[in-house]
Amino acid sequence: MTDRSALRELLLQRCFLDADALVPIAATDAATPWYFYGCGLTLRHDGLLLAADALLEELERFGAAQIATYGMGALPLLGAMIARSPRPLTGLFVRKEPKTYGLRRLVEGTGDRSQPVVFVDESMTFGGSAKAGLRALEAEGYEVEGVLTLVDLAGHGTERFFPARGYTKRVVFDVYDDLGKARESPAPARAPAEVRQSGTRVPDGLSPADAVRFIAGLGGEDGALPGEDGAVPIAPACFDAAYDAAGGFHVSVRSDDDGVRVAMVTARGVGSDEFAGMLVRAGVRAIASARKHGADLERCTIGVNIVGAERALDLRDLDHRRHVLTLRAKDGSWRRASTLPNVEFFQSEIGQIAHVKRKGRFTEEERYDAFAADSVRSVESAKRWPRYGAPPAAESRWPEDKAIAASLHARARYAVARAMGCAQSEPPPVAPIPEPLYGVGISLYAGTLIGCQISFGDALGDCIDRATAGAWGDDRFRKDRPAHPDEVDVLVSVLHERRVLPKMPLAEAARWVLLGRHSVAAYGNDDFALILAPYGVLGDYSPVQFLREVARKAKIPVERARWLTFETAAWLSEARGISALDRGFPRRAEPQPPTIASLRARLARHCAYVAATVQPDGLPAYEHDVERGTHTYDGSGARLLFVAHALDAGTFDGSRTRTGLERFLLARDAGKVTRAMPWDVACDAMLLTALDELGDDALIARFAPDAVERLAQLVHADGAIFAGRRIDGDLDFLSGSVLEALGVMDRRGFKSLDAEQLARAFAFYRKRFDLVAPWGMVWWHTAGWFAWRHRVDAYGFACELADFALARQHRASGAFLTDYTDEPAFHTACVLEGIVTAWEYALERGDAERARRCRDAWFEGQRFMETLTYGPDDNYFLRTVPLDGGVRATPVSANVRTDFVGHAISSLTRGLRLLGAAPDHAGATSPEPVR
Repeated sequence: MTDRSALRELLLQRCFLDADALVPIAATDAATPWYFYGCGLTLRHDGLLLAADALLEELERFGAAQIATYGMGALPLLGAMIARSPRPLTGLFVRKEPKTYGLRRLVEGTGDRSQPVVFVDESMTFGGSAKAGLRALEAEGYEVEGVLTLVDLAGHGTERFFPARGYTKRVVFDVYDDLGKARESPAPARAPAEVRQSGTRVPDGLSPADAVRFIAGLGGEDGALPGEDGAVPIAPACFDAAYDAAGGFHVSVRSDDDGVRVAMVTARGVGSDEFAGMLVRAGVRAIASARKHGADLERCTIGVNIVGAERALDLRDLDHRRHVLTLRAKDGSWRRASTLPNVEFFQSEIGQIAHVKRKGRFTEEERYDAFAADSVRSVESAKRWPRYGAPPAAESRWPEDKAIAASLHARARYAVARAMGCAQSEPPPVAPIPEPLYGVGISLYAGTLIGCQISFGDALGDCIDRATAGAWGDDRFRKDRPAHPDEVDVLVSVLHERRVLPKMPLAEAARWVLLGRHSVAAYGNDDFALILAPYGVLGDYSPVQFLREVARKAKIPVERARWLTFETAAWLSEARGISALDRGFPRRAEPQPPTIASLRARLARHCAYVAATVQPDGLPAYEHDVERGTHTYDGSGARLLFVAHALDAGTFDGSRTRTGLERFLLARDAGKVTRAMPWDVACDAMLLTALDELGDDALIARFAPDAVERLAQLVHADGAIFAGRRIDGDLDFLSGSVLEALGVMDRRGFKSLDAEQLARAFAFYRKRFDLVAPWGMVWWHTAGWFAWRHRVDAYGFACELADFALARQHRASGAFLTDYTDEPAFHTACVLEGIVTAWEYALERGDAERARRCRDAWFEGQRFMETLTYGPDDNYFLRTVPLDGGVRATPVSANVRTDFVGHAISSLTRGLRLLGAAPDHAGATSPEPVR
C-alpha cells in the first residue's frame, strides 16, 4: 500500500462522523449526512506524518518556500511540514485576532515579505479560514501564491473563488471523487403507511386549518396523540377545495396574545391522494406540541401553508410577493434552501434571493438553479393570521382604499384646525379599517417638522385627534407655529399587525424589521419608545441602526431591549389632498414607459441637482443628508471627479469657458481645495479618462506621462490589476477604470502595455468573469476593453458581459438583480453604463440585433431609475431644501450621494447620444421607445 493509499484509509477510518438517530451532528451545513473531523488524523503520530508528506508533495508544484495557516486547526500540519521538508521552509501563523500583550501581532512568525507564501489548511468547505488568512497576509505585505488543502469538501464555490483572484488552489483529496463520500443526503424517511386510527372522522368539506381545529377540539381516546403509539382521527374524504401539496405544507399554531408561533410541523410533499391523511397526522403532532409547551389552544390561531409543485424559474420573472423560491446548488452537493413569499426578511426580489442564499449558505461564487412554486394559506374560520408568508390577500389591501384615504384626510384636516382652535364643525367620521388597530402616529410639518405624537387605542378618529393635539403642543423641534391650518401638512401613520419579538441578539432582531413598513418600539422595565416607520427610511438607517436609535430614544441598553414591530400604513395629508406613502415617500403612479422627452427632462433635473452643490473648487458636494438638510463635502476623490466629468458631459453647455474638472485643477494648483479627498491611483484613472473626452491637449500632456506610468505598474505578471491587495473592489472596479484610462491614452500615443501584457490581462479577466461573474465588471470592463478595441478584439467579451446583465434584468421593475444590496439599487444605472458601451460597440460592428436588445434594456432600466429619483413633491419633510433630481441608493434609503446621481447622468447622456437625441442635437425628436 502506498503512503497516499494509507493516508486515504486513515482519513476514512478516523475523520468522518456519520449522522444517525443517536449521533446528531452540528455541521456547517445542516443537511450534511456526515461531518469531517480532521483532529482524528492530525493529532495522531502516523496520520500527521502521512498528511504532512502528502502536502509537501503537492507543495513542490508551487515556487514558495513559506507556508502559512489560520487559526488552530492546521497548526500541527504546519509544524510537521516544516520538520519533514527536505528543503528549508518558513512558517507563518495568522491569529483570529491579535493578542493583547507581547508583540500583539496578527501574523506570527519571521517571514520574508519579498517571497511568496502558500496558505495551508487541513480541510476546506466554504474557504472561510483561507479567505481570512489571505486577507491578513496581504494586509501585512505578503504575496500569496496559492492555497493548499489536505481534504477539499467541494461544492461551495471555492474551486472558482481562488483562481478568479489569481491564486492557485491544489488539494490532496477531493471528498467526493477521491474519498467516495455521498453527494446527496439520504432521502428522508417516509411516514409509516399504517397508523392506528381512532373511531372519530374529521368531517368532510372543512378547510385544512378548520380540520386541524377540529382535531384540537377532540379529547381523551380520540384526541391529540398522548404518545408515539396514540391513535389519530380518520382523515376526511375531501376538503373545501382541491389542494396541491406537491411541495409540502406547514401546520402552525400562533398565540393570539402576542402573535408568537407556539408550534409548527413541516410535512414533505405529497400527492393529492395522500394530502388528507398527512395533514391529519401533522395536525395531531402540531396540537400535541402546542399543548406540551403550555399553549391555551382557545387563545391560539391555526394556519396551514400549502406549497405546490416546483417549476424551473427564470429569475427575471421572480415575484417576491407570490413565489415560493428555492435555490439548488449546481455543484453536485446536497444543498438547497427555500423561502415562502412575502415574509419579513425581504421586500424585493433581490432581498428574497439574498435571504435564500443566506439560509442555504450559498457563497457569492456558487452557481445554482432556481425554482418557483405557488402557495396558499388556510386560516381557521373567524380568525386572522399575519399577512406574511403568503401572497397578499384582498383584505390586506385596505391601505389602497380611496374612501379610507379620503376620510383620513378629512379627519386630519379637522384635527389640525381643532388643535389651532379654529374648528367650525363636528368631527367627520373615519371609514372603518378591516383589522385591529393599535394606535396612530401624527407628524406635523410646515416646511420642516413641527411636532410628533403617538396615541394608542383602537378608535381611529379619537387617536388622530389626540395625537394631533399632542403634536401641535410638541415644541422639541420648533417653537413657532403656522397661522392657518392650510399651512400644515399631516403625516398619518396607522399602526396595525403587531409582532412581539422574543429575546434575541440585535442582528437577529434586525432581520425582522422591514424599513419603511415597520414602526419599531423598544421596551424594558418601565422604559418605552417607538419610532414610526417613515423615519426608518428618512433617517437613512439600516435595520440594525434603526433598532439602535429606538433603544437610544428609550434610554435602554441595546443588549437589554425587547422589541415590538407594527405594520404601518401612512398617508401625507396636505391642504390640496392626500397621498399614500410608499416606504416613507409619496406613492407614485406606476412608472410609464420612458420616452426620449421624459429622459431628457430627467437628465436636466439630475444635472441641475448636482450643479447646485458645486463648490468654488469645481467639484460637487459628496453626500446629502436630506432629513437634516446638510451636505458632506469630504469623500472619495475618484467619485467626485467622476461626477464632475459626468456633469460636464450631461449639461452640454458649450458656452462655459471652464469645466468643473478644469476649475478643480486650477484650484488644486492654487492650494484652494480644502476638502479631504486623498489622491490615489483611482483618481489618476478617472482624471485621464475625463481629460480624454475633454480633449484639452495641454492638460493631457501635463498629467498623462506620470499617471500612465503609475497605472501601468498596477498590471501584475498574471494579468490581474490591483493596488496592494487582490481585493474584489480593485479586481473589478479599479481594474476596469485603469484599463479605460490606459486605453484612451494609448490611442493618444502614451504607450503603457505591450501586446503580451494586454493578452495576459485579457485572459485573466475573461477567466475571472467565467468563474465568478462579478457585477462590477459589467460596466467597468465593457468600458475598459472598449477603450482598447484598436489593439484587442474584445467584442465577444463585451457581449458576454452585456448578456450576463440582460439575463438578470427583472422584467416587472426594469432593475438589474445585482448582489451588492438586498434591495434594487442605483447600481442599475451603473450596469446601464455597461449596456450603453455594448450598444455602441454593437453599432460599430453592425450588429443590429444586439444593439436593439441593449437599447431596449436601457429604456427598461431607465424606467426603474425614475423610481429612485426625487421628484419635486417628495421632500415634504424639509421643503426648504431642493431635492428634485437627486438619486437615492435604494427604495428604503433617503440620502443622496453624488455618485448615485453621477451614474444616472452618465447612463442617460451616453444613451441619448446613441439615439441622436442628446440635448446638443437641436433637431432631435421624441419618438416612443422601441420595445
